[in-house]
Amino acid sequence: MKRFLLSAIFIISILPCVFAETFYLESGETVEGTLVEDASSDCVKIFPDAIEISKDKVYKSKKERYNATKDWKRHFFEITAGIGGGGDSTPNGRILAAHAAAGFTYNYAVTQYFALGHGVRFKFDFGDYGNGFEAMFDDSVSSEYSPSIKSKQWYNWWGFTFSIVDQFMFGSIKNKQLAAVVDLLYGRTVGGGVGVYFRGFVWKVVYSYDIPVTIICPNSLHCVSLNFGYKFGAGKAKK
Repeated sequence: MKRFLLSAIFIISILPCVFAETFYLESGETVEGTLVEDASSDCVKIFPDAIEISKDKVYKSKKERYNATKDWKRHFFEITAGIGGGGDSTPNGRILAAHAAAGFTYNYAVTQYFALGHGVRFKFDFGDYGNGFEAMFDDSVSSEYSPSIKSKQWYNWWGFTFSIVDQFMFGSIKNKQLAAVVDLLYGRTVGGGVGVYFRGFVWKVVYSYDIPVTIICPNSLHCVSLNFGYKFGAGKAKK
């Protein structure tokens, strides 16, 4: 009987060691033991030392603790450049153009998963404008129903547009540094863009429509551009 009791005590004493795990605390300590959770409490206990600690301060790996406690950037400054093309048909002819674009945007990370901000976008267009074809009367024929067709001239032109940008980021901004980027454009150019942010780099596709403005900017233009850039992070934030 005595031997049985000694064996039972020995087995009970080594059970925590047999089923022990390694836990990493936010403070930097490493603890061996068995974790017991209480659904009605925000704390857990780690036996056999009966350490009581908040649930969100215990991690099961060094990587998990590092990702949860490391500093992360709160402010983002984006610089992008893009190229593309566009065109439009008007009652007076057709417009074709290529363009180069540049954008500057600031984002503030409200949480680890959402950021928003504002910026500006500049677009420089280089193209041709042609007013189609016109009917020219053939002098050798007296009938007004016998016109000859003659192409009108194409003209080179360039343009500049400016727009305000509202930008939103959705994703794992802190840990995976992967997020979707959505741009809304308004000003002389209206439109929007979608893209991806990954570890600082940004790729976007942007559609824009140039609104004609009197004789200063008389051309309307539908454009699509590919944009590439980088977001510089600044500031530090904990959870």
